[in-house]
Amino acid sequence: MTTRVEATTAIEAVFAPYNIPVVADPLSAVKPPAIIVAPGNPYRSPDTACWTQNLEVTVIAGRLDDVDVYDTLDDMADTFCRTVRANIGLTNHGAAAAPGVRTIGDVDYLACVFSVTAYDIGPGLT
Repeated sequence: MTTRVEATTAIEAVFAPYNIPVVADPLSAVKPPAIIVAPGNPYRSPDTACWTQNLEVTVIAGRLDDVDVYDTLDDMADTFCRTVRANIGLTNHGAAAAPGVRTIGDVDYLACVFSVTAYDIGPGLT
């Protein structure tokens, strides 16, 4: 995995069969369920012969008033964690915090943010 774009594409491929879009942050609106991929903190840092690119992957399950929003969040989080561990070349550091409210465009959604790392060959290295 070398870039945020490639990580986004890999995550998108996993969730395509479920018709769950994967988009880049920042957003002014979202139609859940959705996955948001954004730069993490620290954004990039040297790590031996590679550079690490930290990403925040936010799983947006639905509006807080949706009846099955927690079940949807659990299913999406389980799928994301299994897939990252199995085959898309990202290191998942787990959920950054317990699920909570993420407000986008004045609407409150139930979300969970995962911290992941993508590895990139450093500048000038082959």
